[in-house]
Amino acid sequence: GTTMPRTYAVIWQENGFPPYAGKLVVGRRRLSLEGSATGARQSLHRLLYDEIARVRMGRAPEERLEGRSTVVLERRQGAPLRIATVNGVGETNEVADVIAAHVPGGLAE
Repeated sequence: GTTMPRTYAVIWQENGFPPYAGKLVVGRRRLSLEGSATGARQSLHRLLYDEIARVRMGRAPEERLEGRSTVVLERRQGAPLRIATVNGVGETNEVADVIAAHVPGGLAE
């Protein structure tokens, strides 16, 4: 069967860059992050699930975004990506589960 991509309102950040606000689309073979940051141009970030080495929850103070716990995507190449949903930690947990379902090894502790 075909599952419709799920869309979430999120903020995300890569190391050393300003946080972006926009949407996360969780598709069948990849996810995409689309949005803008203060003083920066629009960003579109596509990431194949094959490129993700590990998915975990970021609860440490330095891993949070605007005080929110995050889903940390550790990539095979490049810096980790941190994602927080705008609608609270319940949805952040859901995003972690949905992404982890596509990644070998699932959700890391």
